Amino acid sequence: MELQIVKSEREKLARLIEEDAEKKIAALFPYLSFALGKTEKTFSDGVGTIKTDGKEITANPEFLIRITAAEGTDAAATAYMQATLSNLLTFTFGSRSENSDLAADVTLFYLTDEMKLPFGGKLAAEKRKAVYKSIKAVFGGVTKKFAEEYLARGNEINAEIFSLLERDKTGGEKEPRGEEELIKFWIDVAADVAPRVGGENAELKRAVEEIAESANDYIGLFRKFLKKSEKLKSSDDEFDYILYTYGLRLYKNVPLIENLEYRQDHELSDVIIAIDTSGSTKGEPVMKFLSEILGIIRQAESETDRIRVRIIQCDDKIRGEEVVSAADGFENYLKSFGLSGGGGTDFRPVFDRAEKLMKEGVKIRGLIYFTDGAGIYPKENPPFKTCFALYGEKADKISVPYYAYGIKVKN
Repeated sequence: MELQIVKSEREKLARLIEEDAEKKIAALFPYLSFALGKTEKTFSDGVGTIKTDGKEITANPEFLIRITAAEGTDAAATAYMQATLSNLLTFTFGSRSENSDLAADVTLFYLTDEMKLPFGGKLAAEKRKAVYKSIKAVFGGVTKKFAEEYLARGNEINAEIFSLLERDKTGGEKEPRGEEELIKFWIDVAADVAPRVGGENAELKRAVEEIAESANDYIGLFRKFLKKSEKLKSSDDEFDYILYTYGLRLYKNVPLIENLEYRQDHELSDVIIAIDTSGSTKGEPVMKFLSEILGIIRQAESETDRIRVRIIQCDDKIRGEEVVSAADGFENYLKSFGLSGGGGTDFRPVFDRAEKLMKEGVKIRGLIYFTDGAGIYPKENPPFKTCFALYGEKADKISVPYYAYGIKVKN
């Protein structure tokens, strides 16, 4: 009886801490309070810290009491925030690997640290910052994919300073990876959250937008991938030298106006569409993909943004290469298109060809590789944007290299 009373009082205190954490999240990050509210909050002595299965967030009462006593109420807010982010990011966290759990933990802590939510004390926070700095130095950012590749290259990360969310020994917290309805539910939540995230949380905004777009609108993600980076240069024709020199004379070394800028125009760039023509490739999905992607390119092209499409067929070696443009008529090309190949799958020949074209002066906007994902990938980061358009039943289980986007296309 006494033990039951103690347990009851402990859970009451844990509930107060949990409610306070929810209030803090609602005050600081109202858009994530919406996501947090989608789960039931429960307590269990069978959990070591805190975990989530996509439906419930379950915490150990003693754990909540202990971290609150040691670090204040913000620590519990961090714990519930990480559980919520884990549910939101389940889709992009993707397939599991040897370093998957630690890479996911690094990503979650990176986001909560960026949100100024403390955990583990100042020393642990400084150590985590050093890890982020090392990953950024190699990859330019911190994502689960980058963290996994960082670990795969033999770099060590102290798991203890990234330890918070509990995971099952058989593979991660019981996230809804195999439950399509629950995955779709959190994708829909991410789509609701994405437009609410402010610019002050740029990393979180990028991550959540990626989920919403890649899951619900893969065509939209291809549009973003193909979008040209604007380059600005001086416009000598529109530059007023009289005002400029008058300003220099009047204010000594300070010009009255700066020269105008405008977008670089009439630039021709190549989009390479590579088709995996190994034995696993079927003609109908290829034709559907080509029709969609060429339609996107036609819409993207304008007087100041000219796109040439280079279509390369490759299994374990290049089987064909053709250059087409909207002016030539994509429809005519599709009518005469046929697959060549049937061997194994090696992605490297296409990357070698693209790099050779760049050396010859061709401007490569990006490479989109249509494949089921099973093949030999280049190890090094290419000097152009890369996207693997993944199709087939196993597309969800494919982990593309750290330097590439992976977009699942509808069969």
